[in-house]
Amino acid sequence: MKKKFTAAALVLCLALVLGACSKGNANVITGYKSGDVTLGQYKGVEYSPLSTEVTDEDIQKKIDSFLNSNQEKVEITDRTDVRDGDVTSIDFTGYMNGETFEGGTGTDYPLTIGSGQFIDGFEDGLVGVNVGETVDLALQFPDPYQNNPDFAGKPVTFTVTVNGIYTMVTPEFTDELVADKTDYNTTAEYRDYVASQLKTQLESDAQSSKEYDIVKKVIENSTFKKDLTDEITEAKNNMISSYNSMYQSAYGVDAATFFAAIYGMDAATFDDYMLNQAEMNTKFGYVASAVAEQEKIECTEEEIAELAKNMLDSYGYQSVEELYAQLKSVYKTEGKDVVAAQVKLNKAADIMYDNAVAAAAATE
Repeated sequence: MKKKFTAAALVLCLALVLGACSKGNANVITGYKSGDVTLGQYKGVEYSPLSTEVTDEDIQKKIDSFLNSNQEKVEITDRTDVRDGDVTSIDFTGYMNGETFEGGTGTDYPLTIGSGQFIDGFEDGLVGVNVGETVDLALQFPDPYQNNPDFAGKPVTFTVTVNGIYTMVTPEFTDELVADKTDYNTTAEYRDYVASQLKTQLESDAQSSKEYDIVKKVIENSTFKKDLTDEITEAKNNMISSYNSMYQSAYGVDAATFFAAIYGMDAATFDDYMLNQAEMNTKFGYVASAVAEQEKIECTEEEIAELAKNMLDSYGYQSVEELYAQLKSVYKTEGKDVVAAQVKLNKAADIMYDNAVAAAAATE
């Protein structure tokens, strides 16, 4: 399935190279024209480097996570009463106004007492209940109740039967476990794999942080002679639309709901975040356009073909011709010219990144 392609989509897929492309003295994506930006310092910009050192502690945390993910559930047989921290198997039915409701029942449901999975009073109400016993828990939904606002503050009764109690046992880190659960044969091989993965992630994070620092400072060093309010607003709306499409397809929710669940952003924080990103994207598009013009950057046929291939892989188009046709419909200019211009903008960004200077580490 093809991803939805909008003017914002090119921006998003090219990370911090923000979709600005020049034709003559005009930018066919952002509307940049020669003179819209007075560049300040864009070479030798200082950034704060992140460490890419992988520590033994980092590796052990990943190994501990691997072991925890392979815990085994072992039945408790020396007692029958439910205690805090126990893993229970329960059957439950919820009643509101004497009627069952959707999502209010479960069979052989695994519930760890004290995990906070259920509303207040549910898990505490099972402490002391014996295996095989059934209890009625008279409770009340919290207000507000994000999972279902219609239930907020309403009384509810859950009839719960405890089927069993268990404890989770963490396995030892052995060659046998590694060979059984991974593509590696020994603990040493798995440890090397973890170290390699961590190193790759740290290097990626460090590069992203470096680019963010540079982009922010280059923007601050530049003077914008054109009012970009409309462009920023449009970029924000396009970004939200693109995110909505992506998260709706993957998770069945819009971007605001996803960011609320994963990052804890309320509606106002989400809106501010998107606005700030749109402003940075738009302004850096203008700055990169100005750098490409200042440096008189050109590109080769090979560079155009390489970027076009990367875009094919990203968007699922079957041919360069199909990609170019879509680009032409979005940007109202020849698709190859859009890709060529983006190559120039990538080079402009690389000039800024490659000539940046790492700040010296602070000393006590």
